Amino acid sequence: GFYRFDYVNKQVILDRESYDYGRPQWSKLAAAGTRLRVPKEYEGFAFVWQEGSGHIQSVNLADWLGIDWVTSPHE
Repeated sequence: GFYRFDYVNKQVILDRESYDYGRPQWSKLAAAGTRLRVPKEYEGFAFVWQEGSGHIQSVNLADWLGIDWVTSPHE
């Protein structure tokens, strides 16, 4: 998928879909107990999924998935 930073509102906005895999399956990830692993530098940012086709819906991913703030990719 794609993402952009909204520094004013402290959000990382994920949108659209992957060319390979299609729309993200957030509910399946949540059901499997998957947690987002995010570099600690982005702590305090909200991770938001926006789906839009005229009307934009926003979903805060922390409501679906837990977030682990990591200091290194191997943590």
